[in-house]
Amino acid sequence: MIEKLLESAGFSVVTARDGLEAVEKAFAEDVSLIILDVMMPRMNGYQACRLLKTEAQTRAIPVVILTSRDQAGDRFWGLETGADHYVTKDADPQGILELVKRIVASADGSRPPSATRGTSVDALSRVNELLDRKLFETTILSEIGGVTRSLVHFDETFTSVMEILAHVVDFTLGAMAFVGEDDLDVFLLLHRPAAPNVIDEAKARLMEAIARERGWRILRLFE
Repeated sequence: MIEKLLESAGFSVVTARDGLEAVEKAFAEDVSLIILDVMMPRMNGYQACRLLKTEAQTRAIPVVILTSRDQAGDRFWGLETGADHYVTKDADPQGILELVKRIVASADGSRPPSATRGTSVDALSRVNELLDRKLFETTILSEIGGVTRSLVHFDETFTSVMEILAHVVDFTLGAMAFVGEDDLDVFLLLHRPAAPNVIDEAKARLMEAIARERGWRILRLFE
């Protein structure tokens, strides 16, 4: 139905039978918009959208998730995956067509040049890499969460978190910010030797970023 609706309006439509094929064609074809159903074989719409929005080659392509699910939780997860729009299947077809026209018109000419085309093996590999990365991030965050819940002193928490990160991240200078009602405490840790100018630059950049984001006037630094 959607294919006929769009073709009758002059759009060229590429179809996919499942989520994995949708990802493969998004890499292989020069498309201006992707419409994903949620319920699809092999890879559902949420998973396909998450992968497409993670990859540099496809993240700029607008994605519309079209589904019969209209619960708040479904809409939340749809948008959390990076979808630009979430539309239910009972929506007015003319409304869907107008949405597509607006998206394509606004995106026209804004996409970067197409990168090297991917293959089906690339898509499967990217899915596995994404899942591994999310598992890795979740595990690290869980470890950090356990530390922050068990310790009450800022300096102990900071040291413990940096010890966790040192196992997985090769860093020179680590920092952690503790936000209070009226101030912000920043702890710094030199993990390995560095020239004084490198340390000063890191401090300056950190303070500028925090001041810009939080609007704090006073920062207390502890080394």
